[in-house]
Amino acid sequence: IHGAEMITAVGGSKRLAMAMKGIFAVMFFAIRIIGGTAITVTWTIAMWSAASKGEVHSYAVIVAMTIQVWMIVLLQYMWFGVVVKQAKEVLGYDVPVSPTSPPTRKLD
Repeated sequence: IHGAEMITAVGGSKRLAMAMKGIFAVMFFAIRIIGGTAITVTWTIAMWSAASKGEVHSYAVIVAMTIQVWMIVLLQYMWFGVVVKQAKEVLGYDVPVSPTSPPTRKLD
């Protein structure tokens, strides 16, 4: 995304900048949302399975790490919300004022 901003700042191709932002959004979704969630779910299952069998040194550490790793995943979801909001603005969709407001497309 920084590369797209740099291209825009120096007066480069707007199409290239938009393409780079699109690639960033797709990769962010694939790696951080899909991949990150899958890895976190797998890790959580493995840790709690080991804890239920008594194969861990500290239950407190398992609880603390589970909370922390899921907080990071939730942060990724929040960042993805920002990416989606920016994508809507770039594509010309008004971001709704409230969650019940439907999005509208700006027609120029």
